[in-house]
Amino acid sequence: MKRNPDGKSRIWSCLVVLILLCASLLCSCKADVPRKDEIEQRVKWLIEKSYPLNTVLYGVGMPVYSKDSKKAEIEYLYDSFNSIYTSYDIITPYSSYLTIEEFKMAAEEVFSTSYLQSLYAVLFDGLLLEYGSDGQVLLADYSEDSDWIYQSRTKSALVDWQRIYDYSSMQISRRGNQNRVQITLDTYKAGETDKEPLPVRLNLIYERGNWYLDSPTY
Repeated sequence: MKRNPDGKSRIWSCLVVLILLCASLLCSCKADVPRKDEIEQRVKWLIEKSYPLNTVLYGVGMPVYSKDSKKAEIEYLYDSFNSIYTSYDIITPYSSYLTIEEFKMAAEEVFSTSYLQSLYAVLFDGLLLEYGSDGQVLLADYSEDSDWIYQSRTKSALVDWQRIYDYSSMQISRRGNQNRVQITLDTYKAGETDKEPLPVRLNLIYERGNWYLDSPTY
């Protein structure tokens, strides 16, 4: 039987492509499941950075000029015709984040991409809730224009206390794979560190070259 050198070349080409593809996939993953000592400093940094973000995400939000405040009255902040004033308050320049983009940049240093995508719709886009043939619009928590950033008057705190983490108690409770891990830490309500600890589990994802929180820390 006559050999087909072109067919053999095609087979080798396919093998090379497969090897390169596998190598690229491996490079995007963490080589090994992490040990506690490899991630504990990163975990501490992520949790500490999450506190001001939690205020915006789940707490009272950002500082605002209320419509009946002296500042708003003296400077006529709400006197111009703008339909947004019927539902939103102006956020003050003393806020930690002066634009939505600033907040997103800070949040994306701490939380995973998938976790934030689920929150951004509520925070910045709003939702249409459907009940049978009727629909109810859930306003976005925050909006902005060229002049101001705004906070919805319907925003309310989901959590009214701060959780304190005992980093020395951290344990890896579950190793999903190289890119996912679950940790357990003892926590306390602020001002109640003398009471029984409240253990919590946090999920971490390895992406964009580092570990990120994939669950809330409030």
